[in-house]
Amino acid sequence: MDKMQAAVFVEKGKIQLREVPKPVPGPGEALLQVTLTTICGTDVHILKGEYPVKPGLVVGHEPVGRVLDAFAAGLGDITVVTTLCPGGKERMRRLMAVIGAKRAPFRDLVTHSFRLADIEAAYDLFSHQRDGVMKVAIRP
Repeated sequence: MDKMQAAVFVEKGKIQLREVPKPVPGPGEALLQVTLTTICGTDVHILKGEYPVKPGLVVGHEPVGRVLDAFAAGLGDITVVTTLCPGGKERMRRLMAVIGAKRAPFRDLVTHSFRLADIEAAYDLFSHQRDGVMKVAIRP
């Protein structure tokens, strides 16, 4: 089975970069090559143990990427930009409306950028809200 690197919840207070099996898309699903992602407040709640999840959960759900493989999803070689945070749908809709109307530059919201290899430092910064952080971008 092919492998990939992912941010994995290990235990309360610990998220690590680990090698995990690469998922195979099922009906209506697609596999993305993530080119950028951001850390969500939901991920921080998971890190702090406020949302109980099982160890081994791959965290992160704000990807930007390219479709590598799709199974009956009706997708081709296209770029996908999404945020799948159910708790933040309305907030994200309002934010995207502001950005779409060019009332706020999106680039200014991303205050810090880290390589995937430095995911633990990125989570530490974001979860402790240091150094004026608003949003953290993670790149391969």
